[in-house]
Amino acid sequence: MSTMVNAGPPAPPGHQTPRLRPLPGGQPTGHHSPTPSPLDVPDGTTPPRGDAKSSPFDRLTAAASFRVPTPEDGPDRDGNRSWHDPDPGAGSHLGEGRTPYDRALNRWADGVSRSRARTRFRMAKRLLVADMDTPVEAQDLRAFPWHQLSVEDAQDFHRAVYRRYDKQSSRNDIVCPLRAIVVQCYATGLISALRREELLEALNTLAPGRSTRRHRITDDEFDALMEVCLTTGTAFARARNSAIIALFRTTGLRVSELTRIDLCDWDRREDTIHLRMTKNADPHTLFLHPGTKALLVDWLAVRGTKPGKLFCSMHGPIDRAMTPSSVRYMLANRCDVAGIPHFGTHDFRRTFATEMLRQYDAALVSKLLNHRKLSSTLIYDMSTDDEMRHAVASIALGPFHEGGAA
Repeated sequence: MSTMVNAGPPAPPGHQTPRLRPLPGGQPTGHHSPTPSPLDVPDGTTPPRGDAKSSPFDRLTAAASFRVPTPEDGPDRDGNRSWHDPDPGAGSHLGEGRTPYDRALNRWADGVSRSRARTRFRMAKRLLVADMDTPVEAQDLRAFPWHQLSVEDAQDFHRAVYRRYDKQSSRNDIVCPLRAIVVQCYATGLISALRREELLEALNTLAPGRSTRRHRITDDEFDALMEVCLTTGTAFARARNSAIIALFRTTGLRVSELTRIDLCDWDRREDTIHLRMTKNADPHTLFLHPGTKALLVDWLAVRGTKPGKLFCSMHGPIDRAMTPSSVRYMLANRCDVAGIPHFGTHDFRRTFATEMLRQYDAALVSKLLNHRKLSSTLIYDMSTDDEMRHAVASIALGPFHEGGAA
């Protein structure tokens, strides 16, 4: 990409500026004048300051009442104009923790999700400036003038992502962080509403197609797996592993969420588990199946009631949680013993969603999965062609129901 035209005061040291295409006369597209201060008066006169004994509030209101309205004060200022703050350093001037990058990053849950998001933000910046070699640090991402991104820049970025990645899910992984920054640029007043909508339109995402690796767990596979978990290993391993598999099967929770559960998150009176740390950072409540509750009670009898992680490692202190990798290893090992094909922990989530969608409203299933969007839930549906064919054939059509007139 070419370099964007600088506007406003000099940029912070070491920062890179995305491209802005200049209009005739040299003014960048989207340039706007910042809103006048309450003390700026168009005719050059000095606003009244009140007497010396007046309060700061009195002086401020006096200055505001003296201000002459300008066209930019109209109600359509945000709606009908596409602008960005002309100062390349406007975002970084907000301070660490309040820049568009920081605000966007906080949308991802702390831990693995946020670490992956940081990697994707760095990749987005590299693609924007067409420099894949220079290291990108957190300060670079805070100082980068995201708010000066033009629609043409966004379109070029979108094309670069599509050239680099073949899988739609991988494309979305890089585009979505930049979309999040655009939203935060608007939230912090660095771009107009119209500029935000133009950029989001250019940075569109698509739902990925069905994965060829995903697997719908059959009843026979689950029964074989549970039988092995209940009979293989020490009493500690048998109780813990069977409770984990049952919890996966009846709640559809993610493996990263399972390993973060503390014993205190389990409400034994309400038969619920509170997830404080989730993928989308929204707290979530799991409702326990009676059979899962019974297995958890058996596990607690082995584990003990000492505070710590609900599912702990077989070796080490009680607060040493299992890692997602150790859970996946356990599942693969038990699949081998059971003589069934390997499948992932997330296949429990897909199977749970598919079966719930057969019986209940999609909005309810979306809540059970802690999805913000209904479209995210529907991606998990693993209906087969035979099931869809049967669903269509089940519609009553009066005398034509059996395929012909009565």
